[in-house]
Amino acid sequence: MQGENAGECGAGGCGTIRRDRGPGWERTGGNTVSDVMDAAVARFNELFTEWGIRLPPRNVAQRRRGRILKGGWAIWYLFGADDRGEYLDFYWAHRMCGDEHTRFYADGGREDLDAIMEFRRSSPDPVEDARLEAAFFAENQRIAALLEAKGFGLAGDEPGGVQMNRYLHLNPRDDA
Repeated sequence: MQGENAGECGAGGCGTIRRDRGPGWERTGGNTVSDVMDAAVARFNELFTEWGIRLPPRNVAQRRRGRILKGGWAIWYLFGADDRGEYLDFYWAHRMCGDEHTRFYADGGREDLDAIMEFRRSSPDPVEDARLEAAFFAENQRIAALLEAKGFGLAGDEPGGVQMNRYLHLNPRDDA
């Protein structure tokens, strides 16, 4: 087998080693591959231990984006790289916890990215309150467009509370 994946089969079963990842990818015995993203993936899995949520190992090995719907959570994730190295981006939403958008780097770093806001500032002055409300919805709509472009938009099968919160945080009330 040639190309970016080279398979090895033997009495112990078949394993696939990604040969195109550069430093940090090495065979460690059996069908186990040491991956530069192990620490980032472990941090993700640790966040969701209580709900039994883990990134699918095959998706990690293939750096394949995905979505997890479990325990009331809607979690979108993808892998990428920038000047700092490889990373795992994920957007996590739950009706009780709100939305978060996080990037874990292979080097152990964490970056909090823009997420849809749950709460807005208000003012007793009706003119100022209307301005604050418009700014809240405009910012959330900007963030939602970025999420959609990233592939983190709603598909319609997410938990109802997640869908409802997304709708309420993007669409001003029509009290008329």
